[in-house]
Amino acid sequence: GVHECAVTSSSATQILCDLPMFSPIAAADQALPVTVRVGGARAQCTVAGGCTLTPTDGSTPSITSLSPSSVTSTNTLTLTGSSLPTGVSGFPKVMVGASTCSTTGSTTTTVSCTVGSGEGGIQEISVRFATGYAAVAAAAK
Repeated sequence: GVHECAVTSSSATQILCDLPMFSPIAAADQALPVTVRVGGARAQCTVAGGCTLTPTDGSTPSITSLSPSSVTSTNTLTLTGSSLPTGVSGFPKVMVGASTCSTTGSTTTTVSCTVGSGEGGIQEISVRFATGYAAVAAAAK
């Protein structure tokens, strides 16, 4: 059956919640299917001493490539992906390392931004939407 679990704390890697004591699963040490919704996006996992979330549908934003692969300040960077949310003022927010990449446009499949000055070398890319961060594929790093 369906049992609601009141979230008591959360972080980027963990969600803790309390089940009511009258729930038959509260006292049992067993594997349970768990569905988590964040900003309307659904992911499912199995709890068995730990939990790994695997997206169950195409609603998780994903970045699969970027162009060009090498940029300097004031260059435009284009990130390509799928299920990218649009229509929320102030989002997406793109970071290249610790520097902001100013968003110049976005669709459900691309985000374009102007790279600011920052550290040289290989930098991590992160893309945050109002509903959370996009998964960035290894090919896009």
